Amino acid sequence: MSKASGVRLAALLVICAMGAALSATVEAAPISQKEALAACRTQFGKKVIKATVGKNGKINCQWQIRREMTRQEVYDACRKKFSATTAMVQKTKTGWRCRYIGRY
Repeated sequence: MSKASGVRLAALLVICAMGAALSATVEAAPISQKEALAACRTQFGKKVIKATVGKNGKINCQWQIRREMTRQEVYDACRKKFSATTAMVQKTKTGWRCRYIGRY
């Protein structure tokens, strides 16, 4: 082995040792609330409403199954909320729309 290749080998070993030392001292960043919620939704779907991260880094997922309101329930809630004499409800992509004529 020539002297130049020995120097190259020594330099390569020093660089590898420094890289290993740096990687051992780097700690993983804590998981954010947003990342935890995304991980829970990936695993359990859209039913997840809350995700908490414990002190040990464990993610706890909470979910809830909601039932869609019927047209009659929406109508009654709309009339009660706005004290309406006349209420019209319409189903939309995102939920229900309530149009009303109030009491004077």
